[in-house]
Amino acid sequence: MENQNFWLIGTKILSHVRSFSVFGDTKKIPPLLHFQVLRVLDLQDYSNLEDNDIRNIGNLIHLRYLSLYNSNISKIPIQIGKLKYLQTLDLRYTRIKELPATVAQLQQLVHLFVPAGVGLPNGICKMGALEEISLLDCSKNSPKVVQELGNLTNIKVIGIRWCADGAINDEGSFKKSLISWLCMLGERKLQSLRIETMEHWYMDFLVESWWPPPRHMQRFSIGPILSRLPKWICYLSELTDLSIFIEQVEGGDINMLKDLNALRCLQILTTKHPRESLIISPSGFQHLEDFHFLPSMYWRNSKGMLSLKFEAGAMPRLNKLWFRFVVQDTLSAYGVGFDFGISHLSSLKRLWVSINCRGARVCDIEAAKATIESAASILPNRPSHEVHIFGEEEMVRQEEQMEGTSGSKEEPVSEQQYRTCAG
Repeated sequence: MENQNFWLIGTKILSHVRSFSVFGDTKKIPPLLHFQVLRVLDLQDYSNLEDNDIRNIGNLIHLRYLSLYNSNISKIPIQIGKLKYLQTLDLRYTRIKELPATVAQLQQLVHLFVPAGVGLPNGICKMGALEEISLLDCSKNSPKVVQELGNLTNIKVIGIRWCADGAINDEGSFKKSLISWLCMLGERKLQSLRIETMEHWYMDFLVESWWPPPRHMQRFSIGPILSRLPKWICYLSELTDLSIFIEQVEGGDINMLKDLNALRCLQILTTKHPRESLIISPSGFQHLEDFHFLPSMYWRNSKGMLSLKFEAGAMPRLNKLWFRFVVQDTLSAYGVGFDFGISHLSSLKRLWVSINCRGARVCDIEAAKATIESAASILPNRPSHEVHIFGEEEMVRQEEQMEGTSGSKEEPVSEQQYRTCAG
């Protein structure tokens, strides 16, 4: 049966449909004019969607939810402004390049999701019901738009894409507007902030300028690099999830974070390894369940790069742990058999370890792996564990190979040599 005839037969049924979703390899959707009381239109992941399919979107006057997520759509009709009851508009991962100005007429909209590279409309200050905006692309929005956002008093969730090196018009003014807006949000209802970036840009103006701090923040994720941990983080007593990228973490930073009693998930990325082991003591981190400590694996010009050391009773509720370390530096500092205190993590269920092999021998790597696996095996939950090897090209040959070339410069061992020796 042809699609057209099928829709004609089903017109009476469609006129009563309140929710319509597409699944699988659907070739064509019925004309939107057939839906008279539709509240939910979910076309997520619908690759066959064409711009012409939604040309009558303005007729769905009862619509509350519209998702075009990951579809092939490239243009939103200006009639979208007629959807005065719309509460959620999801346009992420589409081919849309700009929004029609009529989007600002959606005064009941609560959740607005737009793809990267798309600017928010002028007049967004009229959308007083907005609680969630993602993504504010700093390269596509003017300081004026950010200032308009300051009039929205109900914002709880924000996603931002940061860039630098001339990608932002009038960057100085934009930073001032952004900080002013974030400070206002922090005093209101801000609960979640995610800042992403495509490059390793810095965003140090957040370190000192954000005051008063966002005391009601529950989730904070920042991809751009900060030169140090902001001191205002210690005031975020409701924070449950933190992901942060800083140059180098020190013992004082751990002490600052350990007293965040609501913290459940912590991810720390750094451009450098710590120069001293970070001691995780029994005091603090009482409710942490998921901990990722991920120094850069590409930092090659430093010595003495150490990692973590868990004391007895540390992180009593920790379920998941992922950390990295440089095996040669760890062996030099603590010798063979150092397990980082993994054996003290009595609640652990999942363990991921990444080993940097720079300057190490095959036997050193195997000893480190055996120690970690042994520590995990004696824990009550018998955690599943994965040990990943990194930097095999910078390993040195085994001792017995080196003895035959006394006085010669150590050469890196190839990945094939490592796998042969380790086998």
